[in-house]
Order: sequence, then C-alpha cells, then structure tokens
Amino acid sequence: MISAPRRLLGLLLLLGLAGCGFACRPKATPTRLRGEVLAISDETLRKGVADTFRFGTLRHGERVVRDFIVKNTGSRPFVIADVDSDCGCIATECAGIPLQAGDSTALSVSFDSRGYYGYILKEVRILTSLDTRPLVFFLEAEVR
Repeated sequence: MISAPRRLLGLLLLLGLAGCGFACRPKATPTRLRGEVLAISDETLRKGVADTFRFGTLRHGERVVRDFIVKNTGSRPFVIADVDSDCGCIATECAGIPLQAGDSTALSVSFDSRGYYGYILKEVRILTSLDTRPLVFFLEAEVR
C-alpha cells in the first residue's frame, strides 16, 4: 500500500507535468493580415498623423502581424530612423534604408492581445530624418 504523502507527491508531480504541456507549448503562429500602403508625404509629415488601421476582432491571446509598405510620396528623401509604440504589446520591424521620393520599404507591425479585452487603440510612431516630431499612426482592435 502507498503512503498518503507519497500518493500526494505523485499526484502533484502528475499535475505538474500535465500543466507543463500547456505552459511549455510554443507560441502559436501569428495571424498575418493583408498589407497596407502607408504613404508618407510632405503634408503627412507636417500634420504628424497618418491614419488608423484596423486589426479587426481578435481572440484573447491571439497574435497578429500586419505588413505595411511605407512609401515616400513626398518630394524629399528621408531615412526611417526608428519605429516604436506606446506599449510593449506592439513589436515593429523596419529596415532603416534611405527612401528617395517614390521609393518604398517594408514595415512589419505585430500586436499580442494577451492581457487585453475589449476595444484597443495603440499608437505607433515613425521617426524620420526629416523632422524631430514622429509621424503617428494608430492600430485598433476588438479583443474578445
């Protein structure tokens, strides 16, 4: 006959291993949304605000990625010096190459909905070599 402390220890070990199956799972592949063109013109830079882009309705814990094409529709060349956001739930990737008038580059923006419920509005800032003020655009989503 197995003693009560050994039985309890065995049960805790079994529960711990079962829980690890959930906690140790790799993160799910993010949902990729269709790309958008983010046109940066002289007027857009002067205003400082570009647009609002909708990520749609997401399940809690879902990660989505939207790939943008940043296009220089202005008359002056610039470099994207930095891209950041108002929250750690947003990650960005962008090559810092010079953009001549008419050129474009890729900008990938991902949102991790873990810890969020309801309507979400997040700010993304693009700092260019043309201005000390960032160009701001917004991402919105509904997390259920």
